[in-house]
Amino acid sequence: MTKFYEAAKHHQISWRARYLSQLTQLGTHAGKEYPHLLPSDRWLEGLFPSIQAPLRTYIKDGNIQPHSHKHNLLSSWMLCANLYFPFRGRADGHELLSGFLASKLGLNGWDVNAVEFEYSLSPPLDPGTLLGEIGGRRGASQTSPDVAFELSRGSSEKALVLVECKYVESAFGGCSGYSKSDKRLGGRPANLHRERCSQPLDIIRDPNEFCHLTKWSRRYWEHLTPVADDSRFGDLEYCPSRSTGYQLLREYAYAQGLFDTGKYEKVIYAIAWDWRNEALTRSMRRVGLAEIESGWQQLFPRGVPIKTWSHDEWVGYVDRFGGADWKAWVEYVRVRYEWQG
Repeated sequence: MTKFYEAAKHHQISWRARYLSQLTQLGTHAGKEYPHLLPSDRWLEGLFPSIQAPLRTYIKDGNIQPHSHKHNLLSSWMLCANLYFPFRGRADGHELLSGFLASKLGLNGWDVNAVEFEYSLSPPLDPGTLLGEIGGRRGASQTSPDVAFELSRGSSEKALVLVECKYVESAFGGCSGYSKSDKRLGGRPANLHRERCSQPLDIIRDPNEFCHLTKWSRRYWEHLTPVADDSRFGDLEYCPSRSTGYQLLREYAYAQGLFDTGKYEKVIYAIAWDWRNEALTRSMRRVGLAEIESGWQQLFPRGVPIKTWSHDEWVGYVDRFGGADWKAWVEYVRVRYEWQG
């Protein structure tokens, strides 16, 4: 585990001892108790108090499968809910989000009118149709960005910001198509030619031949039109999704697929992270991309920009412009995640 992970875990254990002292029972993983885990049936107590009941209802009504480790105080799923769910059902919350997205993404003149979690649209705009991910649902076995902001400008223009929210993770996941094991593949053929995953230039030129995901009828590469000078891929150590960037590949492909439908004037894919987590912010360097934002855009420059912001930037914006109504929330998340004022 990284130094940031260990420091964050220590802080969360201390936070629990101070603010959830009545919850003496520890949560478990693989039959072992851990102080940074809440009992699985008490996971809501790790959330900002005012969103606990509404979030439970939202999950039920939306038939959402929340993350299986949502009871972990280090959970980025829980962090995402704490950071954005309070703003979902309030006009002043939408106004704050609109201002922040204007300042960070250049979306001046656009208004947030919906905030959705584990984002997935109905057919034919669902991940099953666009990405070939058959059999999943929101939050489980399909690409579902953590949170999405739907925006409008005027009476007809629409925009969409899809956000992946991270906390202590050191990377964006390894490709399930890289595995050579038959376990948990649900009957899908295992990859018997993993050496092809270290041939990124061949993959981008002929994904049907060189990317095992296409054998599962996954359609990611259909949406990921690379830079015309595809020699940039020849500089990479291996496929950008093989060991560190699988989530980026899938979610960026979904964003690009949605943009190509013509429904949206703008689609932006964003990563919200803790700036102290250097392992994550530098995670694509092992592939050959010095910076995620600029490096990924060099590989796939068409249509959908990729942007980043840090969690404390969002909290600081609310602190500056939210007024007294949001002071309790600002104090809660700053104490909860040890962000400075």
